[in-house]
Amino acid sequence: MKTRFWIFCSLFLLLFLAFPAQAQTTRVRPGIYFDSALVIQSGETVEGDLLLFNSMLTIEKAGVLKGDLLMFNSGLDVGEGALLSGDLLAFDSTLRLDGEISGDLLTFGGALWKGDRARIDGELLTQGTLRLKTPPSFSQASFLSSFSPWGLLPSLRRMPLMFLPWVRVLGTAILLALLALTVTLFLEYPLQRTARFIVLQPILSGGLGLLTLLVAPLLILVLVITLVFIPLALLLMMALLLSLLFGWISLGLELGDRLLQLFARRWPLPWTAALGTFLLTLFTAAMGEIPCVGWLVGFTAALLGLGATFLMAFGYRLGLSLPEHSVSLPADSPPSASQD
Repeated sequence: MKTRFWIFCSLFLLLFLAFPAQAQTTRVRPGIYFDSALVIQSGETVEGDLLLFNSMLTIEKAGVLKGDLLMFNSGLDVGEGALLSGDLLAFDSTLRLDGEISGDLLTFGGALWKGDRARIDGELLTQGTLRLKTPPSFSQASFLSSFSPWGLLPSLRRMPLMFLPWVRVLGTAILLALLALTVTLFLEYPLQRTARFIVLQPILSGGLGLLTLLVAPLLILVLVITLVFIPLALLLMMALLLSLLFGWISLGLELGDRLLQLFARRWPLPWTAALGTFLLTLFTAAMGEIPCVGWLVGFTAALLGLGATFLMAFGYRLGLSLPEHSVSLPADSPPSASQD
């Protein structure tokens, strides 16, 4: 929606909440209306945004509203052939649609009736809204009453539901970052080795991770069927989960190190791992919103980390080794004092 519309609403909402208004019928102009009966007559065009509290807006046939509409505990009747050229956001309001809305329609609570000839060009989102089978028979005075700000609370409480999935993602990213910070304090060297396996052996790490995800569930199922080895199956499940977390943190450590190098910064290793894990979790979650293929980003990252973890633990038995890690010093840095 338009940025100026939300700035407009935010500035004036607190200013007018405490002032009661009397019912009135007035000519429709852009602005804020309390307890008003508004009519956009047939053939009339109104340009601008509207903010309605306890009001009733009727757009008659061939009437046009060119702007966004925000409603609280109000009513809207869009007649056949009428046009709302903008976005509509309604809280605890009753909507009767026979015309066209060229933008998005978002409703929280209230009721909605959509006629056969109604048309919504944008996105339709209804949260806790009653979908009516018959058109509502409200009058223009049915919403005109003394306005109370407390009436907004039920609808405002529903707003965070839109952002609940991303709140969970943010919480998960923070928890994983704290876990990475703690694990790196005690397992610094194994994490570094795992990260280097991811960088130097990506195909082998990814292939081994995929093989592990294919074989481990079958092995766990066989152990559970035997009944006797159920405790062993639980241990295997725990080991698989811990390996996934360890590989994820290792990949986050490598990501954080690369980002800090990009900006010529150097942090303690635990903070580097926490930063990289946090950003890795947010990035894979954002990419997961891409339809059909977005999940592949997080899945591939998990495979790389899982396979590299097993290479770190058992690579020496397979004859795999990594070159020693070398730290490059600036040209003007003095030689190490430890050299005799």
